[in-house]
Parts: sequence; structure tokens; C-alpha cells
Amino acid sequence: MGEKSLLASTAHQISNDILFGIHYLSQKSRIYYLPPSLAGQEYDSGSCEIYIADDIVSKIEYSLKSDKNVPSRLMSFYYSRKKLLLSELERQVVLLNQSKFSHFIPFTSSKYPPLLRCIKDPPLGLYCLGNLSLLGKPMVSVVGARKASRESLHFSQTIGYQLSMLGFTTTSGGALGCDIYSHKGVLRHNQELASAIIVMPSSLDYLVPRYNQQVFDDLLKRNALFLSERPFGSPCIKVDFIIRNRIISGLSLDLVLVEAAQRSGALSTARFAADNGRNVYVWYQEGFENDIRKAGGVTLIQDGAMPFDRFESLRLKLMSNRESNLPDKNS
Repeated sequence: MGEKSLLASTAHQISNDILFGIHYLSQKSRIYYLPPSLAGQEYDSGSCEIYIADDIVSKIEYSLKSDKNVPSRLMSFYYSRKKLLLSELERQVVLLNQSKFSHFIPFTSSKYPPLLRCIKDPPLGLYCLGNLSLLGKPMVSVVGARKASRESLHFSQTIGYQLSMLGFTTTSGGALGCDIYSHKGVLRHNQELASAIIVMPSSLDYLVPRYNQQVFDDLLKRNALFLSERPFGSPCIKVDFIIRNRIISGLSLDLVLVEAAQRSGALSTARFAADNGRNVYVWYQEGFENDIRKAGGVTLIQDGAMPFDRFESLRLKLMSNRESNLPDKNS
């Protein structure tokens, strides 16, 4: 992710209970607002008092003025959009209180995923829809091509099924192809709880892609968990998919790449994982080096990723890491 895609990411904790984030994207800036939380604790719809938006803005202004490290362009960017900020804060508070099943976990909360906290650019907070208990279970991220080969789709489904059988939570972006097939595998495992986490590039009221809506509905009925760093009312643009990928890789200690070309979102997710010291596994069988759809995975292996040819060999590696994959409750 170069400067043209993401020029800067600045986060401020304001008066210990207000989180404020600004992302500069390409030539035009998009601004994202995180709602108020109580003393840094998670925001639970229906049980949190509503903050007055004017008070929030005054706290933001005080923080910006007192922080000498705030760049001048950020200051001018904020003041030029003060009215927009005020109305957006009011809207977010209303939307969160209307949503009976959504939660907000700020970076400062003890419930924030500890492995995600350790990446180079962790999200300021997470909007959550579904079963929060999955954040405390061992996870494995599974990614792959959207237009994947039939064999890769089948194997993705096998991975999701087997991971669920072993007690792992399958994490992905819910995209077409390998991602959603891994979750179809989770749904095949006959239990009330679908051990699946889906990280959205958009807000949780814009689940994408729409084509996967039926699978998303089935996952929600089975108590899966959807996550996003985007506030309500935020449809996504192309660059948001790449930004989202760092969360997919950051949630777990292990990432499995089923199939990826040289230029693909799945490959970027795997590189995020490698850059943050996570274990990267690539499905590889003889002849894959001659398939351009799998060229990205071959490159990752050359760069140090661990190849595996069948699920049993992957299982042995994952089980040996399982103790470290369990988040430390004291962190």
C-alpha cells in the first residue's frame, strides 16, 4: 500500500473517551468518525448514554490544539469540515442507538483483539455484528482468489470445514471465490455456532458483495461475527478493500493462502501477514508453478512462506501453533 493509496493515517484518543480518526486517501481525502465510547470501554447499543455532539467537537478541537505533533494540513482539513463533523457525529450516535445488535470496541478496550493490536497500523476501533466471543478463540485467516479454479474453491471449503472441526475460527473478507467457500465449509459443520469472522471493507449496514448475502444471512443465524472499522453509512471504494486486508491478516497468528495471482488482494493480505511476523501457509502441489492463477503463491513460497500439499500437513502445523494462537487474556 503506497503513498498514492494511503498518504497518512492519524489517530487521536480524546479525553480518554473519544476516538477520532482521519485517513488521507490518494488525491482526495475521506474522513471517518468513530462514535463516543464510555471511558475507553466498548460501546454497547442501548446501554450507553448519548453524548452531545457539540461537546464532542469541543474536545476534538482542544486535543488538536494541544497536540504539537498534529500536522498543519490535518488542522486545516478538520476546520474546513467542522460542520460536516458535527452532523456526522450526531448521525452516528443515532444510528448506533438504533442498532440493537451492534457493538463498538475501541483500541483502548480490553476486548480489543490482542493480536490485531500488535500490527503496524491497527484500526482505531471495531464495529461488531454477531457473536463477540469469537474474538477470544483461536483464529486462522483464509484468503484466495475471487475467480479461483474449481479445485481451489473445493479445497477452500474443505479448509473451512476442517478448521471448524478442530475448533478454529475461520477469518476472511467474505469475498467471492475462496473466501466465501471457506465459510460455506464452516456452515457444513453441523453446530449451532458458525466459527467464522468476516471483515468488511464497508460499514456493517453495507455488507458486500451483495451476491453473498444469503451466505451472510446463514452465518449471522449461526452466530458468526462481522467486523468493520467503518462507521455506519459508509459504502466502500476500491482502496478500502486493500486497507481492510491488514485486519484480516492481523486477527490471527496463521494465514492460509489457497490461490492468488501476482496482482491480487489475497496476495496483499498474505504480505501484510508476513510483514507483521505471522505464519503464512500456501497450498502448493506439483505443477502450480505453471498456472498464472497460482503465481502469487509460488512467489510467496520463494520469499519464505510455508507450502503444504494437503490439509493434514497444514493441520499438524496449525496444531503445533495452537497454544500461541490463543489470545492472552492478561494482555
